[in-house]
Amino acid sequence: MDDPTAEALFLGEKSKTADQNALMRAKKFKQQGVDRGQILKDTGWFEDRGRWNYETDDRDFKQIKPFPQRTRDDDFVDAWQGHAGKGTVPSAEIDALNKKWEGIPREKYFDFYNAPGVKEAYPILNTLRLRITPADDHFGSFGYGNISINRGAAEDEFAPPDKRKPIPESELELTALHELQHAADEANWGPHDEEFQLPYKDRPSEMRARNVEMRRNMTPEERRQIPPWETEPAGWEHSVNKYRKFFGRE
Repeated sequence: MDDPTAEALFLGEKSKTADQNALMRAKKFKQQGVDRGQILKDTGWFEDRGRWNYETDDRDFKQIKPFPQRTRDDDFVDAWQGHAGKGTVPSAEIDALNKKWEGIPREKYFDFYNAPGVKEAYPILNTLRLRITPADDHFGSFGYGNISINRGAAEDEFAPPDKRKPIPESELELTALHELQHAADEANWGPHDEEFQLPYKDRPSEMRARNVEMRRNMTPEERRQIPPWETEPAGWEHSVNKYRKFFGRE
């Protein structure tokens, strides 16, 4: 968690900290037919599928607080497990759990992860919530103002403890970065529901998030020398290998 080059995200035109003068130059250079790589070197901006981006170098990113031992999701999953094969969880038990967690707010992403550059760029993300679940059939997700991170790999979220494969901290951090890129994309361009018509492999937002993982440990100098579009294709293979390792499938 202390790697000084552990995080870089792709931010866009609506970022509060974006260099708008450099963006104007980049757009002008494009109109003049300047090479994409040269535009990036001269301005720090590049166009990706019609959207202008720049890559942050947020060296202060790190996990600043350990995950709680138990969350509301642990309680509800355990309740379901206790009644597996017996039908649904009795409403009285659900009511008791709801009462237990009543008034206790959801965890917030930035209470656990320090990423000041992103918070400054998109203040709307300051209220981003974090859902920490026991396990599921994927690493994490983003939607409706929530980032979910699964601590274990399993067939589904209700898998019993002996069927959950723990995911190491290093991979959880990668998931945190991947999903934060999705949140930054939505803050800049809004929801990208139209992408769900495409295969997962070909969704632009997923390509960008996978590329964040690929470039995670690159130094600022390496990021300047190796443009994002050169590392993006390797993101799919990286993702497939992760799923094979933890889930035994693609």
